[in-house]
Amino acid sequence: MKKYIAQIILAGALLCYHQAATAATTSINFDDVSSMTMIDDYYSGLGILFSTAGSTADGHAYVINSTYNTSPLNIIGCLSTAWLNSSCIGMATFGSLTDHVEVYASTERAYATSWAWMKAYDSSGMILETVEASNTQGNPELLILDRPTADISYVEFMGKSTRHVYFDDFSFNTAVAPEPVSSVLFLAGGSLLASKGYFRRRKKR
Repeated sequence: MKKYIAQIILAGALLCYHQAATAATTSINFDDVSSMTMIDDYYSGLGILFSTAGSTADGHAYVINSTYNTSPLNIIGCLSTAWLNSSCIGMATFGSLTDHVEVYASTERAYATSWAWMKAYDSSGMILETVEASNTQGNPELLILDRPTADISYVEFMGKSTRHVYFDDFSFNTAVAPEPVSSVLFLAGGSLLASKGYFRRRKKR
């Protein structure tokens, strides 16, 4: 009987430890940064690095003032342009693997087919999933990547071909650090000792 109760107590403590390792959403609207500011590691404290790639990109990401955005002030872009497309690709690299990423894409005109992409990659550079903006009105569209497990290492977001697309309001899931294992074992050990004391007192009675 004692053995089973001790196992139940330990299982409960481990369950509490597991539940502590939850995910929280981090949202960035870039409105805290002035126009033409380089933001490569500006949000590194939130667990994300930005960059750009492509023939017109210098490798750095900038916040650029534009009217084609979903929040009041700023968007992600290259130094030479206020938009992203196949020649200027935005990239976001996460400090730890994530299972959820979303960003708003918008454009100044309507397209008959898909006009914006976001692609998720794992830590080895293998593409995991692609999501496309496909409304025909050119209205702001939320691009969402959801994975069953946290395996997204970085994402790319861009306008399809030469289409000028603006990106803003970036969100992703971050892991909330659980309690240290030592604390869990301490609680489990304390509970086990308490249960032994209880049984000793019962036996004396």
